[in-house]
Amino acid sequence: MSLLGLIAERMRDTARGAATRSPLDDAVLVRSQQSAAESQKAAASACQQLGATLAEQRAQLDAAGDKGRLMLTRAQDARATMRRARDSLERAKLVALNTGLDGAKQGEARGRALVLVAEELANIARSGLSSLDELDQLFDEVEREREELGRDVEAARGKGDDLSQGLLRTQAALRSSQEAVERVGKLLGESAVGDLENARLLAEVAEHAHGLVTALSDLSEGSRTGLVWRALRPTLAPLLRLLRDLEARTQSGGDDP
Repeated sequence: MSLLGLIAERMRDTARGAATRSPLDDAVLVRSQQSAAESQKAAASACQQLGATLAEQRAQLDAAGDKGRLMLTRAQDARATMRRARDSLERAKLVALNTGLDGAKQGEARGRALVLVAEELANIARSGLSSLDELDQLFDEVEREREELGRDVEAARGKGDDLSQGLLRTQAALRSSQEAVERVGKLLGESAVGDLENARLLAEVAEHAHGLVTALSDLSEGSRTGLVWRALRPTLAPLLRLLRDLEARTQSGGDDP
């Protein structure tokens, strides 16, 4: 039965004026309330860790976005420089063409040197323009990758924001649940039969006793029960004596049933 179910049953019994309750009932209620409180503390700690992780992730995404914008600025500056270089090489090609024409007009003897210089200058200009074309293609690829990275960063930032909002709602619900469990603890303190600490101890004893009975039942199914008894007798004998004393006290009216 859930903690709320146990509390509801307890309240119904109280409303009916139940005069006597089993201490084990109190123990179950106390143990359930304490387990719920511990679980909520663990959940609150996990929420805090998740919040710290989300904040760190957001900072990393912001840094990645800043680097992407810096890359864009530098790429734009580099393209502007490349345009100026292209203009200079185009002018160099024009100069080479004019020089070659002038050399051709001067004849074989006098114009040969100018023609050779013009051809070399034209080759250098064409090679430079070809390199600039390759750089343009490289910058285009970098720009596409930068845009894809920007989209990924924005998508991750959006998911992070959604997680942060969900975490805030979870923390708010958890605080409300913690307050409810605290109120349940106060109600138990006001309505529990006997000492709550004794009830807690009784619940622990009952839990350990259940585990002991289960383990002993498993051992008793084997064929070597005599060996099992001889091995466990030093430990179980005092327990058996204690249980007989408790039963005798109960039958004699020395303690509440």
